[in-house]
Parts: sequence; structure tokens; C-alpha cells
Amino acid sequence: MKNSMGSWLKVAGVVVASGFSRRFGDDKLHVKILDKPLMSWALESIAQLDYRAVVLRKMNEKRGLVPSGFTVLVNLNAERGLSSSLRVAASWTPSDAEGLAVVLADMPFTKKVVNHLVKVFSSGDFDAVSAGIDGNPVNPVVFSRRVLHHLITLEGDVGAKTLLKKINTCVIDFDRRLLTDVDTTEDLTRAVSLAEELRRLKYLD
Repeated sequence: MKNSMGSWLKVAGVVVASGFSRRFGDDKLHVKILDKPLMSWALESIAQLDYRAVVLRKMNEKRGLVPSGFTVLVNLNAERGLSSSLRVAASWTPSDAEGLAVVLADMPFTKKVVNHLVKVFSSGDFDAVSAGIDGNPVNPVVFSRRVLHHLITLEGDVGAKTLLKKINTCVIDFDRRLLTDVDTTEDLTRAVSLAEELRRLKYLD
């Protein structure tokens, strides 16, 4: 994306797909919404970025869902929670990338969200630019390179919420429908219905 000086900022993107789907009761990332696997929606949300990766628990896990042009990262400590995947992502970020966009694999409708976050990140001087609900930061998030060292020290399953409150974070509220996540089979049913509605409204390609 172009910044205010007209130059382009390089942003890397990572889809975190190393969860255990415990609440769903099965491997939810293969289930389909409008004939497309759940994880594929998330992968498409970062497909336009300069570098692309996906964090898995095992090298061959879900590999069939990962298109060419994506680096597969393996989180051997996935049982330690989301923070362990953020550490893997931050450590991978290419040296010439000025930002890292983090997207969760169970959030299917974030493509336009990511595009806007990267645009704002490229035009400002923020430590992070986050999607928001009622002013509270939620995923997806674009982190500046200058704060990636903080991600490497995170612990637990709370992700970067505490960090986002400490650093210079721009929080942008979005339509809640675009920030839908799929944790349960009931969520999936709602997401399928919502996908049809969002497509009619041209929120989706």
C-alpha cells in the first residue's frame, strides 16, 4: 500500500491455523462456506500482500488447502495457545517487511478488513492498526516491525490484546458481520447464511 509520500510499504501476512477446534468438535477449517473451505477464505484475505504464510501444527496438516505462494510455518508448541503462533509468525517476518498482518483462520470475511488496515498502516505512523468492535481491538491486526520483538515474548492464549493497549494502536471499528468467527457448529450455520447476505450486498467477491 502507498504511504503519504507515495512510496509502498511492504507488509507480510500470516494466517494462524494452529488451533485445536475443541469447541467445534471436528477439524473446522475444512468445512465449507459457499463451496469454499473455511481456511481458504482467510488465506484469500492476505493473498494480495507482499509475503504470505500460514501457521499449522504439523507440516502436512491441511497442506492441501494451502495454495502456492504461501510459506508453511509449523508451531510445535500450539498447545500453549495463540501467543505461541504469534511468536512463530513474528520470527518468520521477512527483514524488508515493515508490517505483519495477522489473521485467524476461522474468520472468513476479513478480506476487505485487511485491505483497509494495511492502507491505514501504510499512511500513518502506528505501532499497530487493529480491527475493532465498539473501540475494542480484535483480529485482524497489522503490527509494525518495530513492535515484533514484543510478540516474540508473549505467553498464553490471550494473543496480543494486552500489548495492543500499551502501544500506539489505531483501532478501526468495522461492521461486526465482517468480523465473524466460527468456533461452533452453530457459528458455522450463521456464517453460511451471512455469507449469502454479504455477497448480495457486495461485501464479498
